Amino acid sequence: MNGNKDFFFIDILKWEDIHSYQKKGWVFRGQREPKWKLQSSLERACKTFKFPLKDADVIETQLPREFRRKYFHFAGHIPEIDDTLEWLSLMQHYGAPTRLLDFTYSIYVACYFAIEDADNNSVVWAINGPWANKCSGAVFRKNSSQQKFLQTDITEKNAKDFNPTFMSSHPKIFACPVNPFRLNERIIIQKGVFVAPGNVKIPFEENLKAMPRWDKPQNILKLIIKKEVREKALESLSNMNISRASLFPGLEGFAQSLRISVPKRWD
Repeated sequence: MNGNKDFFFIDILKWEDIHSYQKKGWVFRGQREPKWKLQSSLERACKTFKFPLKDADVIETQLPREFRRKYFHFAGHIPEIDDTLEWLSLMQHYGAPTRLLDFTYSIYVACYFAIEDADNNSVVWAINGPWANKCSGAVFRKNSSQQKFLQTDITEKNAKDFNPTFMSSHPKIFACPVNPFRLNERIIIQKGVFVAPGNVKIPFEENLKAMPRWDKPQNILKLIIKKEVREKALESLSNMNISRASLFPGLEGFAQSLRISVPKRWD
């Protein structure tokens, strides 16, 4: 069922058809509530503390500075000072507000995060990555470093091009998948990827809607998972070895995974 121009294309995810949505280049995000918007943690922080979103770029320049100054106390590897994307990915990993929104290349992982703690219907967002990268690159001058950054694989050499692409004084409006050159363990295990908005001074969804044909199902889908399929879906995902214990290796992930097993053990 398709909404009007104020909505993304919405459809009901039939669990037996889930495999058909796993397509090369597509990225997925699971959310517990269908009514929740796509918002970065930076956008949510501005809303929580009543800081004008139009000034979010000010916060974005200050927080990484504070993070870089003290990060060396807690870790051995220190990213290059001009590798902003790697710094932002570390901040995101540890819970600091950033422009990055967590996605995954696996619809199964996204579904798990959607239904894990859901009481009612939940949702998986699906974005056509190649479409998003092509549309994002098109807003920049042809063969510019920004366009090449968005449309080629990231390397240690071109990582510095994140700043002029995403953090210029006159930001472009777009949103596309990005990942740092160095991937931490959680990104690897969860097949993780970030989707970053070009302009943090406007809502994340406005960045998406600035791209041509954003409302078409071949580009962005909002898949509703009915609460009735939750038990079946969790069992199916468990058989794929997708659980909190596998997605978050270690004692903490294992202990948290026991929440899901409570109903089974009670039965």
